[in-house]
Amino acid sequence: MNLNTFTISILLCFLSLSGIAQSNKNLNVHFYEQPALFFKTEKASEYGGVEAEILKEFFKWCETKKKIKVTVKYFGYKSFNDFYESLKAAPANTIGAGTVTISEERKKQFDFSAPYLKNVAVFVSHGSVATLGADDESKLTSSKLTALVEKGSVHAEYMEKLQKERFPRLQIKAVNEKLQDLLESNPNFVAYMDVIAYRELIKNSETYFKIHRDLNVAGENFGFVLPKDSEWTPLINEFMESGFGFTSTKKYQQILESYLGYEVIRTVEIY
Repeated sequence: MNLNTFTISILLCFLSLSGIAQSNKNLNVHFYEQPALFFKTEKASEYGGVEAEILKEFFKWCETKKKIKVTVKYFGYKSFNDFYESLKAAPANTIGAGTVTISEERKKQFDFSAPYLKNVAVFVSHGSVATLGADDESKLTSSKLTALVEKGSVHAEYMEKLQKERFPRLQIKAVNEKLQDLLESNPNFVAYMDVIAYRELIKNSETYFKIHRDLNVAGENFGFVLPKDSEWTPLINEFMESGFGFTSTKKYQQILESYLGYEVIRTVEIY
C-alpha cells in the first residue's frame, strides 16, 4: 500500500467513526394536491407550494447538518380521503403532507411533526345566503342548505358538531370530489374550508362567495404525518424546533409570502 492510499484509508476511517461520513436514505412523500400548498410545477418532477418548499428545506438541512442525502419519491392524491388512507398502509420511510390538522385522535395512529402552519377553518357559502350567526337555524332550514364534507377530514367533525349543537336540521353530505368545484355548482351548498383553500377559491372563481365568521373554527395546527415511531420523526422535529425553529426563520416567512399572500397570513395570525 503506497502512502497516498494509506492516507485516504485512514481519512475514510476517521470520517466514518466521527459520524461525518454521508449516508443515503430513501423517503416517500405522500401529498394531497392543493394549489399554494403542494402541486406539480410546469417542470417535470418539480413540486411547489408551502408544504413542498418546507420539505425541500428539511432535505437540505438533513444533508448539511446530519450528512444524510435524501432521495425522494413523490406520490400525489387528488382527494384528502385517498391521501389519508394511503398513509395507513405506507412504509416506515414515509412523510405525509396534506394540511392535516394535529389532533389527539390522529396522534393515536400517527406521529406528527411540530406544527408548520396555523389555520382557520372558515364556513363558506354562496354570497346570496344570509349571514349566519348563533341563532339562525331558521335560515338554514328555509334556504335548504346542504353541508359538504370531505371524507376523513377534521372539517367533517366540525360540521357534525355544528349540526348537533346548533343546526339539527342541517343536511350533511360526504363527498370525495374537490369542494371548490362543488361549491361553484350549486348555491345551496356550504362547507368548511381551510382559509388557504378559500383564498384559492375566490381567486380562481367568478362566483360570489362569503365567509360566515360566527361559525369559523380557529386554533388548528397543521403538521406533517409520519408512521408511528418513525426514524424521521425526531429529525423533522429537530429541524422544526432547534434554535428558534424553522418557522422563525426568514426563509419560512418568504415561503408563506410567495404562496399565500398577506391577507391569508394576517387572517391566520390574528386568530
